[in-house]
Amino acid sequence: MARLIARKMGVQMTTHLSLTDGTLERTPIVIKCAKSVRAPVAVSQKTLERVSLVWGVFLDEHDNAQIYAMSAAELRKRASFYSPRNGTPHYVIRYKRFKAFGQHVKTLPHREIDAVEIP
Repeated sequence: MARLIARKMGVQMTTHLSLTDGTLERTPIVIKCAKSVRAPVAVSQKTLERVSLVWGVFLDEHDNAQIYAMSAAELRKRASFYSPRNGTPHYVIRYKRFKAFGQHVKTLPHREIDAVEIP
């Protein structure tokens, strides 16, 4: 889903890092997707160290993609931090907090998402 959103929004995705990392106008970005507005998105601590901007993509009840942007620094302040014993430390944030403290980028209708072809 992140690559579909990136293609539609003009984000240049990287191939050597994770499938969700890219650049937008020379700004390092990560795109994290949730299957609904109730599901949170998680961003690893290492990812937040290398990007400047985080996009949270949440599918609403009509499968439209609600895209919100938040700086990595702001996400560190607003998200819940988890550091499991045997895992990667990460930050988790829900739609309500993304909506309250982030900026709405765009709403993509489900038909536009379905129409994007990835080579």
